[in-house]
Amino acid sequence: MSKLKLAVVGSGWIAQLAHLPTWKQLDEVEVVAIVDVDEGKATGVAQKYGIKNVFIDILELLEKMPEVETVDICTPTNLHFPIAQASLLAGKHVIIEKPMATTSKDAEILCNLAKKQNKELLVAMNHRFRPDSMILKNFIKGKEIGDIFFAKAGWLKPKPEGLALKWQSSKSSAGGGVFMDTGIHILDLSWWLMGNPIPKTVSASIWKNGRPAKKNEIEDSVSAFLRFENGSTLNLETGWTFNIENDLIYTSLFGTEGSALLNPLRIFKRLHGKLVNVTPATENKTITSQNLFKKSYQYELGHFIQVILKKQETYSKPEDAIKRMKIIEAIYESGLTGKEIIL
Repeated sequence: MSKLKLAVVGSGWIAQLAHLPTWKQLDEVEVVAIVDVDEGKATGVAQKYGIKNVFIDILELLEKMPEVETVDICTPTNLHFPIAQASLLAGKHVIIEKPMATTSKDAEILCNLAKKQNKELLVAMNHRFRPDSMILKNFIKGKEIGDIFFAKAGWLKPKPEGLALKWQSSKSSAGGGVFMDTGIHILDLSWWLMGNPIPKTVSASIWKNGRPAKKNEIEDSVSAFLRFENGSTLNLETGWTFNIENDLIYTSLFGTEGSALLNPLRIFKRLHGKLVNVTPATENKTITSQNLFKKSYQYELGHFIQVILKKQETYSKPEDAIKRMKIIEAIYESGLTGKEIIL
């Protein structure tokens, strides 16, 4: 069977650290081209990974290499929409690093276009594909901890010397500040584990250097509270500049019959009147290893190929991306106005 021909757009750290090493391990895939406005950088990456073709423009790639079947977008956020739109219009399957677009309107355009073109569109929310997340999802689907009524999640980072990537600190490039970087992950993971309940209201505060952020500022800290139509709630907190020693990352879910925690995975269930730890013991080494990040991408990209080749149901639907962006837009609106937003 011939291999699926794929082009990677963007040769930055996420492409080099996660996407390209994973694609090279998949027998069903051949990376035939790389695209980047920095031709020198793209050429170096192409040589490292044995990629034959280098382009500086996605339209040139789509014109000169019609044999490309799939486009993997690893660029700054503001480029996601135009590159994805051009690729879908050219009849390509598309996988995009989060977020799919900087607005829910653009996300909806891409979703509708993918349906019209009958092409697969997946947003790379890699935390859904972590081994511990998938184990926990199966426990929750099996009602092992009952109905989840309350969840809280956070990703707090120590104050750095400066942001690693300049585009992350530019609203025009990133579409926002810390919430579009780390906040989107904790929102998506906790919301997905809860079963994607329908949001009802959002309240949020956003800060820049410890003071309320203004409209055109890049926020460095966010606290948000979501109410859902089924009566459940979700607390979120994220920030780049906390005066703490190390990263603090957690997801905690509380159900009618038990509770669950991530980082590390712990699952507790009430049995015969007692709370019992039912965490799968055989998975502990995998869950706590340094390979958790890489594993998530291995599962994610491998899954996307199976979605294309074997028509498996996607784990990260583009419709979820639209709803997620509407929640994020409400978080920003609430943070700037100081008002609760009804969705």
